[in-house]
Amino acid sequence: MRGRFASRYATVRVLPTAAPASDRVAAAPARRTAGPLGHPGRRPRAARRRLRVRWGRLVAIVLGVYLAAGLVAQQVAYGQAQRELRALRAEVQRVAEENRALRERIQFLRGGEYIDAAARERLGLIRPGETVIQIVEPGAAGTSE
Repeated sequence: MRGRFASRYATVRVLPTAAPASDRVAAAPARRTAGPLGHPGRRPRAARRRLRVRWGRLVAIVLGVYLAAGLVAQQVAYGQAQRELRALRAEVQRVAEENRALRERIQFLRGGEYIDAAARERLGLIRPGETVIQIVEPGAAGTSE
């Protein structure tokens, strides 16, 4: 038996006692509920059954769903932050490598080797005691034919 009285009441079948065998029908007998002392009680109200809201369970379920959704949102945000952190670390490493290369270039440009090479190449200067050899291609010496 279902319902809120299921634990306190037992189902009792009432059978007719004085009916002749020819009047008996093979249908199931009517059911009545017995009270706590075995007295016949009221019939179950099947027509009046309605959905009973159990507020404690409802609040617990809603709270559980809310917390689960919050946990999922936090995990998604954590994953995005981790991806962003990896990208930023890679960017920092790339910029540090570029910075190191630029510092080496600055040292080279400030050093005497670059100044010496630039003076020789751009201005055609030579050191004392050096001999300059220029290769002139035929036809480019100033004679026109």
